[in-house]
Amino acid sequence: MTAVKLRNIIAKKISELDDIEVLKEINSILESKTNNNDIYYLNHIQRKKIRKSKQQFKEGMSISNEKVFDEIEKWLKEK
Repeated sequence: MTAVKLRNIIAKKISELDDIEVLKEINSILESKTNNNDIYYLNHIQRKKIRKSKQQFKEGMSISNEKVFDEIEKWLKEK
């Protein structure tokens, strides 16, 4: 399949979309490919997970890297 044919198929499908979230995602992907300025766009799920992680950190629900590495070392020694 050629790039032109694929572009036409995609354009037709996009023109029929009414889901604003899907259109935003498509736009985000296209912007990331056309703008080479190292700006990363996060989707709704990614932003939600980051907000949740920040809240967990504020509530003291975190583990230090040292403790994580100690636990990994312990698990590896068990096997």
